[in-house]
Amino acid sequence: MSRRTHLIAAGLVCLPAVAFAMPEGTPQLGVSQGLEGNSILLVDVVNEGERIRVCSSDDGRQEPRAGDFNLDLNPGEANPVPEERRGAEILLSRPVREACRNDGECAGDFRCRSVVDGSAFNGQRADGQCAIPLSVTQQEGYCNAQSGPGNWIEVPADRTGKWVLNFVGEPDTRTDTGRSTR
Repeated sequence: MSRRTHLIAAGLVCLPAVAFAMPEGTPQLGVSQGLEGNSILLVDVVNEGERIRVCSSDDGRQEPRAGDFNLDLNPGEANPVPEERRGAEILLSRPVREACRNDGECAGDFRCRSVVDGSAFNGQRADGQCAIPLSVTQQEGYCNAQSGPGNWIEVPADRTGKWVLNFVGEPDTRTDTGRSTR
């Protein structure tokens, strides 16, 4: 192999390490970006015992100004998430779907939630999914582009694989539809 081929191969081997080290999240997306309702994100857990750390701005309040940009019409006023997701603004599910009919079929902090909208599920058929409901409050779990991460909700991962985070999202107050235009 030529010296050039060795250098290219060495560079390609290093690329994933550089890519994995890059930060992600709202500060990198910019202050005017938000998640739509029921946005799904996957977190790859490589080792059992890793801690999944998550925060969101879905606290039921309109967002503060971001520089010269109004994210919402009336910062600080109510902007409630749907009733069925209050106290469960983020849902965390294990890598392999655990079907359920009710909370009694889910272990520990997991609860039976609808796979359609994340609401509490209690049915005749196992059409629900076990997930940990995480409540976003100013005291725990709230963050935005200005505050940055740090007010985490932390959950230990008891198995490896791609864990599923479902963010409820808040309605956009600047449109008639409630859908985001950002």
